[in-house]
Amino acid sequence: MGNLSQFMLGNVKTLHGSSVEPSLAMCEESVIAVYRGSTGVTSNLYYKAGTINNVGVLSWTDQDDVYNDSGETPSVGLNSNHIVVEIHEAAGSSNKLWSHVGILDPHAKTINWGRGQDTGHSGYTPSVSVIYIQHQDIAIATYTSGSDANTVYFMIGRIDYSNSTIGWTKLPGGTTGRNPKIAAKNDGMVIFVSDSETPNSDGTTSVHIKKGQLTNDLTNII
Repeated sequence: MGNLSQFMLGNVKTLHGSSVEPSLAMCEESVIAVYRGSTGVTSNLYYKAGTINNVGVLSWTDQDDVYNDSGETPSVGLNSNHIVVEIHEAAGSSNKLWSHVGILDPHAKTINWGRGQDTGHSGYTPSVSVIYIQHQDIAIATYTSGSDANTVYFMIGRIDYSNSTIGWTKLPGGTTGRNPKIAAKNDGMVIFVSDSETPNSDGTTSVHIKKGQLTNDLTNII
């Protein structure tokens, strides 16, 4: 693998035995996992917060819920200000996208979540990343237009953590793909990956990756 450092995984640990659809965010020494319960009330959303030490050992707190909320396909992002954003599909047949803003206490390993907020948009399989840029906390999210559709859209959210809200704006246009994932850096660089929208001749699908940049006014990705 060229000059890349070797990537070594530790022993597999069970984070939670009855859960599905995990999402993970990490910033500095803090780690957050969000997932959906798979038993009982299957749409309940939960999280665990943890820390990673200088020799790579993870220490997790006990499971807690995401503001007593429910939903599907949750995604979580965390920035260097300890601002957390979680986004998910509404539970059941609705495809509305809902979000939460939280503030992580890295020492207690707990998150003070705000109430769920309707983003004003609908979609499936959302993914979110949170950055701190130009003295502002910004969330960047992506999602597909339908469970079987291949159009991917993007949103930018300006976070007001004083009242735990996000002002979401859907960007014009979009791209093609399925199961999108997004990551961003504090300098505004955005990386987006997705499955190809059409299968290959052998029935498999490819993974596509694109790089973009948040504009200086923080309103678009180019």
